[in-house]
Amino acid sequence: MSFKVTIAPEGKEIQVDSETNMLEALKQAGIYIKSSCGGHASCSDCKVKITSGEDHLQETPFEETQLLGNVFHITKERLACQTKVCGDITLDISAHDEDTDREKIKTKSKPSGQYKDFKGKTKVRKKEEISEIMAERAQGKVERQEKQKKWFKHWEAEEKTHSKQGGFKKPQLFNTDIDYDAPEPKRENSESSDEKKSYEKKPYEKKDDDKKSPFPRRKKSDS
Repeated sequence: MSFKVTIAPEGKEIQVDSETNMLEALKQAGIYIKSSCGGHASCSDCKVKITSGEDHLQETPFEETQLLGNVFHITKERLACQTKVCGDITLDISAHDEDTDREKIKTKSKPSGQYKDFKGKTKVRKKEEISEIMAERAQGKVERQEKQKKWFKHWEAEEKTHSKQGGFKKPQLFNTDIDYDAPEPKRENSESSDEKKSYEKKPYEKKDDDKKSPFPRRKKSDS
């Protein structure tokens, strides 16, 4: 079963079945649609806008949602390579212009910056120059190997040159006049264990302020 698809802004109508995606259907009808990945949902160049009949589209596949996100209700844009219909719809392909795309490709292919004045001539080196360069590279390789040999286990060679090494002496105590084994001298204000006063806990005595409290205590009932 085929359905009618109206192409805007030209107003051309084509018939598309439910098994063919819009990219293939438009190419078969001779309508230009930009596409870089060949219909594998990895470039997003074949975006088209659904102007009417958005309820007549099949479910959005995972590949398209992963690339564009779930924003169709805002942008009304779908990938033509992943869009299949189940009813009549209208497409807007005004963003796809073959002439404009060709001009963009031409400007990209032109050299820019430091290669702007490049006239297609490459520098050809002579055999003598190549031999000199190879000799320099070989000499540099030999020098690097010698440095590596000198660095390999260089600490063992340094230990042999130094007869004595510091840092292995036993730490010694500080020479002071304080005798830590002497008994501690008595202090004038200190009291011996025999002379310490024993403090007894006195019973609590009610004061006049307690008796004249504005909050009288509740009397216990006889029951």
